[in-house]
Order: sequence, then structure tokens, then C-alpha cells
Amino acid sequence: MVEGAEEPEDQRSGRDLPVRLRKQIYLIPTRDETRLESYRWRLSLLGHGCAEPSRISSLATIGGQDVKRVTWNILGRLFTDEVSPQINWKGVNNKKPFSRMATKTLLFSAVRKNTVTQSATDAEVTKHAIRWFNLAGDRATRRRVPPPSTQTE
Repeated sequence: MVEGAEEPEDQRSGRDLPVRLRKQIYLIPTRDETRLESYRWRLSLLGHGCAEPSRISSLATIGGQDVKRVTWNILGRLFTDEVSPQINWKGVNNKKPFSRMATKTLLFSAVRKNTVTQSATDAEVTKHAIRWFNLAGDRATRRRVPPPSTQTE
């Protein structure tokens, strides 16, 4: 957890947050582990993991043809390729558990608010989120490899 993140219970509502902190809550995509912890803490301040409806609405506008594509597109906006390999569903192998993050609620709400995926079940979204995090290492590695040289001798 972020140092100094412990706040008394009576100060944990988003309405009591300074304007500067409320504006910083949506600094995504998350680029590193420190920002991930900070983002999780800020989401918890907004009502114990409940995201503001405006954030859900903006994520719900991210397109896709089906539950899988909408889920993957939203996760791609929430996490960069540098952070996503450090997360998995259960938190095994010293990774962060997505199943216990406030961001999970944000993902589920945004997928269900999307017009294409309104009838998505928890099991469907969970299945696609697990797979997205499983492939995160491949995405991060693929993008780090420099393109082949086009020079000919």
C-alpha cells in the first residue's frame, strides 16, 4: 500500500477529497506499480471500490464486437503493457490479484453498461479478463523487440 494511505474511516468518501486529488484519480492507463497502488487507494476513497458513474460511462464507450473484445479493450485502457504482466486473477507467483482490486468492479460495470455487452455474466467477463492477463507477458515482450533492420548491404 502507498505510504500515508491509511485514512480514518470517516474521511473515506470521494466528496471529502480535495479537488486536486479527485482530478488525479483517473490518471490511467496505469504505467507502473506505484501508480497502480495509488490508483487502487484513490478508488477505495471514492466509496470502497465503487467508481463514479462518469468513469464507468467513459469506459463503456470503448468499442468491441462481443464480450471478449469489449473486456480486452477496456483492460487495455486501464493498464499499460509494463504493468499488466505484474497482475493475474488470483495473485499467485508474487503478482497483484486483480480479483481483489477495485478496478475489477469498474471493469464489470463498464462492460455491462456497453450496449453490445449488457447481458454479459460475471463468468464471461472473468474468463476474458483472466486470459487477457495471461497474455500480458507476450504483449510486453513483443513490443519491446526492436523492428528488424531494413538496411541492405
